Amino acid sequence: KFLTDRRTPTRRPAVTDRGFRLTMSETLEWKVAMTCGGCSKAITALVSKLDGVDNVDADWEAKTVKVTGTKLDQDAITAAIGKTGKEILAKPGDAADAAE
Repeated sequence: KFLTDRRTPTRRPAVTDRGFRLTMSETLEWKVAMTCGGCSKAITALVSKLDGVDNVDADWEAKTVKVTGTKLDQDAITAAIGKTGKEILAKPGDAADAAE
């Protein structure tokens, strides 16, 4: 008999008649004014709790936060980064908007 923690939902891949359905993940990048490893750890801790987030790569030296996942909520991620008190220098799409 297996014990399960009912508070943690079991994640199962969706199955189609041909097997497993693949979900596309995306990666979004923010430029954030980080000055130390503590900054990147704080951002990683908050952003990784959000729905759809599979991986957070906060690099304080490069001042980038790369978030990978499915159905990412850009506004929620931006808000989570903002809660750390760090200045957001650029959000996804800012560079594309500036080039136009």
